[in-house]
Amino acid sequence: MPVMMIKEITIIGKSSLVLCDQMDLLSIPMTLEGTQYSDSNRFTYMWEVNQKVVATTKDLNVYANFPLGINTARFVVTDKELGTKAFKNFRINVSSSTAGDG
Repeated sequence: MPVMMIKEITIIGKSSLVLCDQMDLLSIPMTLEGTQYSDSNRFTYMWEVNQKVVATTKDLNVYANFPLGINTARFVVTDKELGTKAFKNFRINVSSSTAGDG
């Protein structure tokens, strides 16, 4: 049986720096390149922000309850059978639209 390696992970429409307001809904859809990704049950998914798991879904949809400023983040996809992993590192810059109010 040939070994399949996890190919490049691409965040569609997002750069390595994601901008959002604190407590807004942060939605990041993921596209996994390669034909082996058609079977999404073959993989597990994990989103980390500041080294804490915030979601275990393919696409990220969470409220940005993160500290203001730059937060380190990554998306991890793991092949259940082979145990191989691929990572997509990025940053989330959280601001507060109400910080100047008052």
